[in-house]
Amino acid sequence: MDIAAGALGRLLEQYRTEVNEVRIGRTSLKVLDVDPSDETLQRQEAAGLEGRGELPYWTRIWPATMVLAKVLLERPSRPGERLLELGAGRGLVGLFAATAGYRVTISDVSALALDFSRATAELNDLEDVDFQVVDWTAPGIMPRFDVIVGSEILYLKSQFPAMVAFLKSHLEPGGEVYLSHGRWPVSREFFAYLGGDFETKGREVRLRGRDGEDIRVALHLVRPVKPGPQPN
Repeated sequence: MDIAAGALGRLLEQYRTEVNEVRIGRTSLKVLDVDPSDETLQRQEAAGLEGRGELPYWTRIWPATMVLAKVLLERPSRPGERLLELGAGRGLVGLFAATAGYRVTISDVSALALDFSRATAELNDLEDVDFQVVDWTAPGIMPRFDVIVGSEILYLKSQFPAMVAFLKSHLEPGGEVYLSHGRWPVSREFFAYLGGDFETKGREVRLRGRDGEDIRVALHLVRPVKPGPQPN
């Protein structure tokens, strides 16, 4: 691997970084992290807090991300199954899925977040992964996918109509959607908003944090409702 030619080489030059291991069961990834002391990151955080830009939420690994990645590692994948991760941040869900044989597209509105995802893919020799800057509220032309996933992406009620439209346009018939999130009221409201075009199964996953705190993550499986027989 030519480090200098890839995202990893660029980021090592531009940011103060560190490589950490993230493990789920028997599967682990070497993950490129931004050091919290990095001055560029600190400026971005300050601008976000002052309302002059977006807070870099993508730098965190959320509990909902780990729960969703574990589900995909345990879910039997079919050969050639196409998976799209929405609002991926550093793309850990998609990258863990790639280790399990999915054909993965990782997407986010942040090009910088995708560069860190690319760098992690390079660190782990994951070559057959696609990366795209995608705003799912205005996605443009994209193919359909067998599986669409997202963690912590349902936090703006104003985006619910766009999400439903995206799923209708980009999920294969018979496909599956997996969404995970913390116990945010607005996130739970999305599944009531889905209406009759989709069926939803949800469950709560409980985790123990590093300091012993109780963490609860909601996990939802969403499938299109199969059309019934047409009247003669």
